[in-house]
Parts: sequence; structure tokens; C-alpha cells
Amino acid sequence: MTEPAAEQAPADAAAPAVQEQQQEQPSFPLVLATGQEFVRSTLFSGIAPREALRRIREAVRLTAPAAPLLLDFLKELDVPLDEAHRRVTRAAVEETTSRLPNLPQEELRNLVRLTAPYLAMPALRSVPLAAMAHLTEGVPSGVLAAITQALTRKEGRKSVTIDELPDRVRRQAWEVTPILLLEQVLPPTASYAAEDHAAELGRVQASLCGGDAGWERGKLRRTSKALGQLVDTVGASTTLYESIMGMVRRAYAGVRVQNDTKPVLSAPAAEGALALTFWPALRTQLLMKLHETGRGATEGDRRKRLAWALDACVKVGTVGDRYIIELGEGLREALEPQKRKAPASAAPASKRARGGAGGPSGAGAGVPLASSAGTDDLPTVVDGAVRAASAAGSSSIERRLLAIADAGIVLADAPVAALLGRTLLGRVRECIEGDILPTKDASVRLLLLCLALSVSARKCAKEYAKVSITGELAKDAKAAFAFDEECLRDMLGLVGELEVEAMLRDEDDLTATAAAADATDVDVARLSDLVNRNRCARRIALLLLIERLRSKDDGGAAPLIRALEGSMAKPRNREEEGHVLAALASCIVARANAAAAAPPTDEDPAPIPALLDRRRALSGICSLTDADASRHTEVSSTIAEALRVHTSAAQRGLERATSMLHKAKARRKEAEDAAVPDEGEVVEEGEVSGEAEVQEAVEAEKDASARVDAWRTYCDSLVVR
Repeated sequence: MTEPAAEQAPADAAAPAVQEQQQEQPSFPLVLATGQEFVRSTLFSGIAPREALRRIREAVRLTAPAAPLLLDFLKELDVPLDEAHRRVTRAAVEETTSRLPNLPQEELRNLVRLTAPYLAMPALRSVPLAAMAHLTEGVPSGVLAAITQALTRKEGRKSVTIDELPDRVRRQAWEVTPILLLEQVLPPTASYAAEDHAAELGRVQASLCGGDAGWERGKLRRTSKALGQLVDTVGASTTLYESIMGMVRRAYAGVRVQNDTKPVLSAPAAEGALALTFWPALRTQLLMKLHETGRGATEGDRRKRLAWALDACVKVGTVGDRYIIELGEGLREALEPQKRKAPASAAPASKRARGGAGGPSGAGAGVPLASSAGTDDLPTVVDGAVRAASAAGSSSIERRLLAIADAGIVLADAPVAALLGRTLLGRVRECIEGDILPTKDASVRLLLLCLALSVSARKCAKEYAKVSITGELAKDAKAAFAFDEECLRDMLGLVGELEVEAMLRDEDDLTATAAAADATDVDVARLSDLVNRNRCARRIALLLLIERLRSKDDGGAAPLIRALEGSMAKPRNREEEGHVLAALASCIVARANAAAAAPPTDEDPAPIPALLDRRRALSGICSLTDADASRHTEVSSTIAEALRVHTSAAQRGLERATSMLHKAKARRKEAEDAAVPDEGEVVEEGEVSGEAEVQEAVEAEKDASARVDAWRTYCDSLVVR
């Protein structure tokens, strides 16, 4: 055999061995369950144990031809085999990740597919994560499905956590797996409820009780860590934004529909007014925060213009002529089925037009607050908004409920709802002073529509949740929207009558006797029927009652209390009006504290405070505040303390007056005795001895008796504890 032939023979003999090794080398990475299955199947394949071990070693060996020699060399240098493998792995990972920025997108996608199983291996996890971070369009669907499946696994160790993923991949996972999004949103949601919203709700209640009417909500948005976390979660993803808003709407509805598999945000750890007003506040503030960042996630939200106009109004503390047109336009845009495109000439609102809430350049695009319409166009704008509300979405009741619910939630935000109600009552008062029928004023109609939408939002959200899941429409679903124009027209008429009475009421009437102060020409039975039948009428009556109590107009408050007692006895109504009732409770507490600080003096008793007079409807006012147990307890205890102070003072006054009466009777008797002449005393004709003293004593006795009667009446009129 020639030398070349001799060299070729070993090569030919080695060829089958190389081919066998290549065939034994698996085409998939042997990690986790895949590797475990390969080892198990090889060991139990029926071949000899030595051969099985050889195949396993061959499958996991380094494939480079020089690798065995180098490993043997390192072994001679006392480098352990596991340390050698770790260093090789680390070098390979660094080399691979250094090349990623220069790889085309298609190669990156392939690399992500190939290295996805390595996410379960801490030493190799950085390769697929780095490759994902360099993708511009997100990870392939198959890899995303594997990631979300691993993240939602309830048992065993998770191969990767949500925090380890790149931002883009995390948002992909949240978009396709609502339960993961829910887990991400819950912590900042609870934090916002307990800290930011609780503080703002206190300001709302203070404003209803006569405190500062306006404040800049943008400052709260800038300093809120919870809102910042939610904004970071959403990023520029419209899908995530809409998903979170859908969760907020379902949570606000407060109803779980059978067969509804969508995750629902749990209510924050709060009671009463805080729990119900939280969701509208979160919805509005998150919308505004995202809009101010200019990331584009809110681009398709038709409530954006409405929310921005209302935010500016809250800052100035009123819905003035400057914003009334913008409010109408924003409301119509929110309720129409298709988004109305702004004219090409419309520029972003300036910082001044936005009410001072600036933001990045372009953040206000599409939300011009300087409307081209003038106040003369207001009736047309209002008519358009009313028509849009009457046929919101289209003829589909489901879409109509959704449109009203989404717009109503923005208007139900506590600072906004309080502002709308306060401004509405102010406009009605201006109309009366100007001899204008409130129902003929376009501004009043628009504010009334906004208030009706705000109180109808939760009912519409409930009905939409039911019909969207079950496909069945409740009998009263069409009545969910509380804008009954005929009913509200009657309500405005009664409010007008109450306002006229308040204007005509003399200052002295504010502290008049119970019978005089409670006299009214207003049809209380009709007023009671309206507040029982319509949620918007009930809200107006409550807000007007707060104004009457704040101004110490007990005569104007009495008919409102009598009308509201029956309606507010229903738990559902008390729950819906939680934050308004909390403000009412604050007014009552202030009145009770003032009464406790001014008990009757030693002289004739002053008129009894209305809150403590059992002859008045005001004496039962604390029954309106039992929606919130803690506030009801505060109201009851404060009134009880004022009652204790007045009862003690009245009893002391009665004792003193009784003592004075006894003394006056004794003086009268002494004067009468002194006026009788002694035996033998000569009295000139026409003269009665001591007549003047007797008359003076009789008058003193009458005064003392009248004082006793006054104190006794005062004591008898106090509410029995």
C-alpha cells in the first residue's frame, strides 16, 4: 500500500465514527425538562449502561475539535472541569452579547427563538434577554407564549420573572396576559387610593363646606409615585391603556357577571366615600398624566378633551364662560360614535389656555381649549351635546351605555362633580337675579347634563358589564341615564322657588322661631318625589342643603331635609352619595361645634340652635349621614356634646330663674303687706300707702315668671338623647 493510501485508510475508518457522533448529537439544547427527558430516555433505552453514559457525555460535550485536548491540559494545570466550563460559558456569553447590536433584526429574531430555552438557566439567561432588548418589534409570538406561560405558572420555580424582561417584552406580556397586567397594576392602585386620593377627597369636602374652591391637580400628578408607576407600565401602548381603563370601569361598576373571565381590579382598602370616588379619580388622573408625558397612549381616548377642560376648570374653581364652550364641545366629542378630527388650523393649547398645566412639547396636541366658538354659539353647542347623549354611540344600547359610562366616569371624579354642582346652583341664582328662567339658560342646561352624566356613570357601567357578557339587556337598562329633562325641569323650578325664598328671607328670620323658620311655600311632597325618582335631582338637593347649612339658613334647610329623609334611608342611595354626605357631615359637625361654644347665658335664653331643636326637621339631620359609620359616629357624638352643654346651661338657667321667681313672689308679698295701713293710721283721701312698691313687685314677678317659662320651653325643646 502506498503512503497516501495508508493515510487514507485511517481517515476512511474514522468516518463512520464521526458520522455516529454527529447522529448522536441532539439538534436541541439539553436544558431543564428537555435535558432531563433525554437523559432518562437514553438510560432506559435498553443499551448497555456504559454505552448510555458515553452517549450522554457525547451529547453534552464541547464540539470544537481542540476542546478535549484543552480540557485535559487545564486539568493538568489543576483547573477543575466545572470551573473551566464556567469560564468558557462566560466568555461565550460576552462574545455573543457584544455582537448583538450589529445583527440584523431577522437574525436577532432567530437568535431569540433558539436561545429562549436558556431563560431557565441563570448562566445563559442574559443572552436571550439581551437579544430581546435589541428587537424593535417585540419577540416572536411562540417565544412570548412560552414566556407568559412560565410567568403565570402557579407551582414550581419560574424560569424568568417579569422584572428581568426588557420593557418592550414586558408590555407585550401584559398586553396578551391580563392577569399579569392586573398583578402589575394592583400595588400602585392601592397606594394611590390610600395616599393621594384620600388627601384630595378631603380638599373636595372642604370646598363643599366653604373652603378653597379650586386647586391645581397637576401638582398632585407630578408628585404622585403611584401615578408614575402606572405611567411607566403603560408607556406608549394604547392596548395597555385601554386594558387598564377597562379594568377601572369594571371595578367602578362593582358587579361581577357570571361567566366573566376578565380580571377585575379589587376595590382599595377603604370605606364609604373613598372607595366609590377612587375609580373616577384614577381614570381621570392617569389619562391626564399620560397625556402630559406625550407618549401617545391616550391618542384614541375621546374623553381626553373633556378631561383636560375639566382639569382647567378645577384649577380656577368654576366653569366660567371661558371654558363653558370647550366643555360642551368636549362632551359632544366624548359621546359621538366616531372621533371628531380637529381642524388642521387648530393649534395645541397654550399653557395659559390649559389652566397652567403645561407638559412636554406636543402634549396638548388635539386638545385645544381656546375654542373658536363664542358664547353666542353656546345654545347650539348644548343642543349638540344633548343630542349626542340621547343617542350616544348609535342605536345600539350596548354602545350607548359604554359611551355614557366612559364620559360619566370622567365627570364623576369628585372634584369635578363638586365643581359642576356648585357652579350649577350659582348659575341658577344668577338667572333668578336677572329674571331669567333657569331652564332657558344654555349654561344651566349644559351643567345639568354634565351632572346627570356623572351620577349615571356607575349605573350605566353596571348595565354595560351585564349586557356585554350575557348578551341580555335588563328591563331598566335604558333608564340608567338620569337625564330626564321633564323631571329635572321641575327640579330646577323648585330650586328656583327655594332660592327666591332665601333671597326674601330677612336676616332676623334666620334665627326665628321654629314655626316661622320652617314655613315654606315650596311643595315638599313634590320635591321628595323628585329626589326619590331621579339621581341627579337628589344630588342637587344635597348640594343645596349643604349651602343652606353653611350659610346658617335653617329655614331653607328644613324643607330639603324633609324631602331627603325618605330617599336617603335607602342604603344604595347613601352609598352613591358617599362623598357628598361626608361633606354634609362636616357642615353638621361645624354647626354643632359652634352651638357647643355658645351656650345660653344667665339672661333670657337665645333661640335654640336648629340642630338641637326637636320641633324642627333639622333635629333629625344626622340620619342622612349614616352611610359612613365613622362620620355618622362623629356627627352623633358632636351633636350629643352640644346637647349636653346646652342642657346643662338650660337647667342652670331654669334653676336661677326659678329662684328669682321665688324671690320676686316674696318681695311682692312683702310690698302688699307693707301697703296695708296699720290700725289707727290715717290715710289721706286718694292715697294708697306703698302702691308704687306693690306695682313694681308685681312687674318683677311677671318678668321672673316669663323667664322661668322661657327656660322651661328651652329645656323641653331640646332633643331627647
